[in-house]
Amino acid sequence: MKKLIFVLAIALIASQSFGALSVYLERQGTGTTPALVAVKYSGAGTTNPPRAFALDITSSNAAQFSAVAGVKKGESTAANACYGIFPAKINIDTVAGTVTSYGDPNADTADPGATGTGINTSHLMLEFASLYYGEVNAPPVDGTLCTLSVIQNGASTATTISMAGENTYRGGLVLKDGTQGTISSSVVINWATAPGPATNPNHNGDVGVARIGASLTWTAGTGTVDAHGVYFGTASPGTYIGTQAGTSYAPTGTLKQGKVYYWRIDEINTAGTTTGSIWSFTVQECLKTTDTGYSYWKFLGKPDCWCFRRQCRGDSTGTDTLSKPVASNDFTNFQLGFNKATTILSNLKDTNGFYAICADYTHSVTLGKPVASNDFTIFQSYFSKARTSVPECASTQINFWMN
Repeated sequence: MKKLIFVLAIALIASQSFGALSVYLERQGTGTTPALVAVKYSGAGTTNPPRAFALDITSSNAAQFSAVAGVKKGESTAANACYGIFPAKINIDTVAGTVTSYGDPNADTADPGATGTGINTSHLMLEFASLYYGEVNAPPVDGTLCTLSVIQNGASTATTISMAGENTYRGGLVLKDGTQGTISSSVVINWATAPGPATNPNHNGDVGVARIGASLTWTAGTGTVDAHGVYFGTASPGTYIGTQAGTSYAPTGTLKQGKVYYWRIDEINTAGTTTGSIWSFTVQECLKTTDTGYSYWKFLGKPDCWCFRRQCRGDSTGTDTLSKPVASNDFTNFQLGFNKATTILSNLKDTNGFYAICADYTHSVTLGKPVASNDFTIFQSYFSKARTSVPECASTQINFWMN
């Protein structure tokens, strides 16, 4: 014999027999476009499981239900174990005795207590029941009846979704033994708005920021901020670094002297991402602006070698060979740049990547060919001498050495 249990008020107002059964709402994820809320049940056991549900679900403000999804339909079978009978919407051919349409769980708005309910309202009246043959085909004692989609619809504050049994006309929660259980559950949906932009950068337009140990800080945007997207690098708006929780970022390694760096902070929450402004700063230069050759050095692209400790003595590469700062690799570099025009030198490198302009030991800003015989004279004076015999250059116009 098939067991058909519809949710009706008649003869169902009996003693409470809820047991361990729980019918509840559960928030799905954190998205709000739309927000998703599952209607679930669990803990009934097999002795007295639910057979039908009549649910009265409301929102606390202007938010509306835009869909009821994930609903199984039809007779419960081993392959489709479910509460797929919808009393108010099912359509049965009275002659053939067959179901022509199962409809959906939304109560018919012409039925008692259901006026003004349904999709695109703030009130749902849902009905689920079971039809099955044999216990092996019975609905599961734990599961999900459906998932509700909730849209903000102008609600400016958090929305509370509340669920109770509809006991006045439909019997509420009906258990196997015919008794009536109770339902009480709610969840809160926080309607996040996209955060305001990050503000108050500690380095924007600054010149002379330290190469080592620099830290970037900012003030988080207004509203809810779940994460900060960090961009940082030498090309605007910076390379994407990733997201983080804190409002400070310490660049790794040593920044390039005299280089302009760009950075941007995007503020992120469940409602979206707010793109930040592009900020920038300039790292401290090794050569002081008061040096007589500063403008020439700047024209050359600010080569690091002009701030080598012994570049003015012939060390164009900044490396020691057997603890002798001026060695054969410096001579190779000198040969490459000798008698070349300035416009060529500024981009000319040897096979080891050393710029030929570094062989201009005298920083001869007035010469059309900077690497000349006077530089060779310096080279000869210190070639192959021990480091102790090659004095450092004057440091009065140097902010820091590059080697």
